Amino acid sequence: MKRIWSLVKLIFGSSFLILGWIIFSSTGDVVNAWIYAGIAGIPAAFKSTRDSRREQVRKGVRDALTTDMVDSASNTLIDLLVRLAVILLLAPITAAFAAIKNLFVFIGSFKKIKEAQQAYDYLCSEQDIVKDVEPVDYGFNADPSAATTAYSEIQQPIIPDSTVGIAESYSSPSPSPAYASQSPVASASSSVSAVPVSKKANTGVIIGIVLGVLLLAGSLVGYFVWYVPYAKDRDALRMYVVADNVFLRSSRMSGVEYNILEKIPYGSELITYNKDSEWASVKVNGTEGYMAAPYLLAQADFNLLNGVWGDMDSKLCISSSKCRLAILDFYKRNQLMSGTSGWQIYTKAKEQKPNTVFYPRLYNKSSKFTDFIFIIKNNASGERMVVGYSFEDETEVPVFRFSMEAPSTGYIKNVKASDGKIQISMDNYATIEIPFY
Repeated sequence: MKRIWSLVKLIFGSSFLILGWIIFSSTGDVVNAWIYAGIAGIPAAFKSTRDSRREQVRKGVRDALTTDMVDSASNTLIDLLVRLAVILLLAPITAAFAAIKNLFVFIGSFKKIKEAQQAYDYLCSEQDIVKDVEPVDYGFNADPSAATTAYSEIQQPIIPDSTVGIAESYSSPSPSPAYASQSPVASASSSVSAVPVSKKANTGVIIGIVLGVLLLAGSLVGYFVWYVPYAKDRDALRMYVVADNVFLRSSRMSGVEYNILEKIPYGSELITYNKDSEWASVKVNGTEGYMAAPYLLAQADFNLLNGVWGDMDSKLCISSSKCRLAILDFYKRNQLMSGTSGWQIYTKAKEQKPNTVFYPRLYNKSSKFTDFIFIIKNNASGERMVVGYSFEDETEVPVFRFSMEAPSTGYIKNVKASDGKIQISMDNYATIEIPFY
């Protein structure tokens, strides 16, 4: 029973220690780890904080000399609170020590059980030794009367010569015929078969321990090999590709080809582990790598942008990621809703002109990026709006320039800046003038 109890305490304490460590490693919450690890150590901590006999006498004298009931009650309450605090602080530590101590006790119990088993087997062999003794053949099996005579001689006491006469006056009792037919009991000098000490191992306990160790090892392997990556991916941020094709790279270096893993299309969902202003560590299609952060959108932003496209031509026509981010910026800036019941963009084919998009150079003639002008339409009311953006040369960040009500029909034919105004000519001969600033 002691050995079983040691095993139970060992498994119980170790389980809570491992559980606390798992929670700490997966959540990073040291308070939860402390609490879970300390559950197994509370009994040991409670025992370790028990007052000694001298301390109990001292407190008893103190309480006896305290006449104020409030002080007496407060002293008891303070002692209790202090002890509870010490128990909570020592619980995880005592759990570790208790687990280690029980491990050594459990291992040491093998030797004690083996010795006890050997002693038990020896005692059992002593009780059954008569059954294991080979009968001694005196050659009288065929003659019962001879066996009776021999038995009488064996039972005769050995008497010194001076008392032979007296001893002869006594006659030995005759054994019963039934007894005469039995084999005589062997003396200490008889040949006795040696009874070996039992060496049977407690295979059930050993198998249980091996299975427990294998189960624990399998659980740990499964935790680190399967659950940790699964939890990491499960809890990671989901982001979506905003450009038509973005390189997934094996390192944080752009402008080279040797680190390109694959091209990721528009709208692909990425498991994003971390993200800064330049790079994001992601996983897509089971492959981990790095992707340029400006090409990634959170789910809400991507859903808003993806609802902008009124037809397939509009998404193909506006293929630049910086222009798509300009559209998203305008929708978020003005809290517009996309989708079939909100504002959308309708264009012709990409190379066809006039169209609802135009790329002039208005604000910075030497910029490496053209400006971007587009028309959006409210599907519910039918009204339209023309919007203008430019871009920063270093970061490609979109810069809002203007928005103006547009005619309900027509496409942009030309855009130019003249006399402090931006003139947008439509193919239906309408002209939109916007202050240039």
